Amino acid sequence: MATNAIKKGSNWLLIIGIVMVVLGIIGLSMQIALTITSLIFFGFLTVFAGVVQFVQIFSDEGTHNKIWDILLALVYIVAGFMMIQYPAASAAWFTIVIAFVLVIAGIARLLIASRMKNNNVQGWGLVIFGGLISILLGGMIFASWPVSGLWVIGMFIAIELLMQGFTLILAALAVRSLN
Repeated sequence: MATNAIKKGSNWLLIIGIVMVVLGIIGLSMQIALTITSLIFFGFLTVFAGVVQFVQIFSDEGTHNKIWDILLALVYIVAGFMMIQYPAASAAWFTIVIAFVLVIAGIARLLIASRMKNNNVQGWGLVIFGGLISILLGGMIFASWPVSGLWVIGMFIAIELLMQGFTLILAALAVRSLN
């Protein structure tokens, strides 16, 4: 009985997975539009978060100094409006942060791999490979910045949609193969 319910649920996993793969393919062909759209959406979320925080400040009856909370809420609201008003510029700045994070994460992986190798831990070669790929991706973003700001975020979202879609499809097929 439970197996039948799980198998019926796998239909939704399969459908959602297929939709995500299709959206990922569309996203890969429209990286700039996906980047701009995601920054505008993120801008609205940031404004909403600032407004919620602002409302929370005045509904809180605590006696702490509220000036920092008010300033932070205003920063959220202003930053959100800036992302909505200037999504391409926002994308460029988010992309440079992504590049820095990739390079720093790559260096950290190389250091971890070095420790792994010194302690005879298996898999250190894959960790080095991952670190080098991160540094290479970060370097590629830096090399074409600020233009890379227009497509990197959209490409990352599209790839994530593809990977998540394939994962859901494989999970649905695995569930269907249960006896």
